[in-house]
Amino acid sequence: MPRKWPGRLKKSIGCLLAAVVLALNFTAPVQNFFSLPKELNLQQGQAENLNIGFPLPLTATDTNVLQIDGDSLGARAWQNGNTVELHPQACGTSTLRFSLFGLIPVKHITVNVTPRVTLVPGGQSIGVSLYTKG
Repeated sequence: MPRKWPGRLKKSIGCLLAAVVLALNFTAPVQNFFSLPKELNLQQGQAENLNIGFPLPLTATDTNVLQIDGDSLGARAWQNGNTVELHPQACGTSTLRFSLFGLIPVKHITVNVTPRVTLVPGGQSIGVSLYTKG
C-alpha cells in the first residue's frame, strides 16, 4: 500500500496557512491600517497624527510639502512606531506610499495642503421681529 501522508500533509499545511492569513486580516492593527483614508486634507501649520499600527517603509512624492515626525522626509523614511505625525510645510499635494518590505505597495494616501483660512466676523447685526396675533 502506498503512503498518502505527503499529499495530506501538503493539504493540511495549505489549509493552515490560509486560516492564518484569514485570521490576520481580522486583527486590530491590520483593520486599523486599512481604515486609513485615501485622501487627507490639511491646512498649513495643522499637524495630523495617523495611527498606523505597525512599522512600514514610507515614501513621499513631494518632500517640500510635508515633514514627518518633525524631520524633512527624504526619498525614503522608515516609520518605526504606531503613529506618524504629519506637519504640512507648504501648499501642494504629496502622496504617502506604504510598502511591505520596501517592495510591495500596500497603501497610498494623498495629502492635500491648503493655505490656512481665517474667518473674521464683522458688520452689523440685524434682528427680525414677528408680530403674531393669537
